[in-house]
Amino acid sequence: MPKSPSTTTWPTCWKKGTAFNIDSIVSPAERKEIRKATKYLEQPVKLKALYELFDESIPYYKLKIAMAESRITSV
Repeated sequence: MPKSPSTTTWPTCWKKGTAFNIDSIVSPAERKEIRKATKYLEQPVKLKALYELFDESIPYYKLKIAMAESRITSV
């Protein structure tokens, strides 16, 4: 299983609310699939349910980032 990126750049930007490109962390195709999948799950979406829906193939950190990005861009 891939590990969460250990760089200090993106977590710091995330916490401070600074814009940054997440394509190197979660591809646009992965984000699209995650957004689609959330429509079929009970709301609010539970991370574990989403993880299991993808048969544990997408790591939790990618799911968290994609879901957060989705909430930000849908406002």
